[in-house]
Amino acid sequence: MVGVVMDTVLTLAALASGQHAGVRWIHDDCASCVTTMSPIRILFAVGVLFTFVTDARAQGGVRLIFWDVVRFGQNNWATGFGLGYDHDMNERLSLGLQARLFAESRSVWALDYRSAYHLSDNDEASFYIGPQVSVMGYETAGGNATLIPVGMRCGVRGGLERFYADVFVAAHYTLGASAVNDTSRDHTFGSSVIEIGLHMGWGWAKAGR
Repeated sequence: MVGVVMDTVLTLAALASGQHAGVRWIHDDCASCVTTMSPIRILFAVGVLFTFVTDARAQGGVRLIFWDVVRFGQNNWATGFGLGYDHDMNERLSLGLQARLFAESRSVWALDYRSAYHLSDNDEASFYIGPQVSVMGYETAGGNATLIPVGMRCGVRGGLERFYADVFVAAHYTLGASAVNDTSRDHTFGSSVIEIGLHMGWGWAKAGR
């Protein structure tokens, strides 16, 4: 088990550094190099880690992402829609996975993993803060680039049993942003990404309640 977890961690590190077989560089005589990565490999690696840290006795919920506004750069805003899964490990720790599609932008999709520390019992409404890492597809002049926004997220989330809501703000630094070759002068992509969201979901009671 430890070997599987270590192999998964090393796989993620290799993906981030561009040394894995699933990472390739596409060269064009008239365009900058664009980094592309296999989202399936990354999602699988994150999923394995998620499986090993999940406690079956903990609490979960499914969220609907219907208002998720992201600022990629000057005059470059997008609204994301999607689904997510929340999991409370205990009264203070939680984690989650979510998938988003974007409108009004050349950004195509994003897969997110996040964890959080709650300042009070997360069975009720509580303030939280924690890291979030994403894998995001973005259309460029030379093709589709795969970027990795890494940052912190803070907000207030309700308890997962039955209806709950999550209002938050997040700030990310985007790895690979320098490789983006935009086709429009009206839109720019910066390395700093800001996200503001209001999500709602439905959860179930803890096992044994």
